[in-house]
Amino acid sequence: MVNGSAADDRAKDANLAPDAVEAALDERTRFVLPVHLYGQLADVAALERLATRHGLAIFEDAAQAHLATYDGRPVGGLGAWGAFSLQSSKNFSAGEGGIFVRSSESTIKSAYSPTFSSPFFPSSNCAYAEPEV
Repeated sequence: MVNGSAADDRAKDANLAPDAVEAALDERTRFVLPVHLYGQLADVAALERLATRHGLAIFEDAAQAHLATYDGRPVGGLGAWGAFSLQSSKNFSAGEGGIFVRSSESTIKSAYSPTFSSPFFPSSNCAYAEPEV
């Protein structure tokens, strides 16, 4: 996903095509959102090179790729942020909910809001745990 619209996917695995991402970039682009589908990873090496070249972050949707790895690194932890859905139709289900992972402490703190609350997502359902050192 680039600028709120999908870039063309690769025919072999339906994942984000790095050349299509590059073609869709403009001055508003801040991040690239690969969706790793069916346990198949997007072209991580090419997307990392592209992101570095353009000063972009990578936010991963890893809901369909639990336990997948790239070059020994777990999916979801390859970019700045990663997300795993636990919705009932996903590969690993807990009924509803999700998991948010990050590559650094500063990125998780920027995403966490201790005051966020709504009838659907009361703040008591949110959790933040300091990493153990």
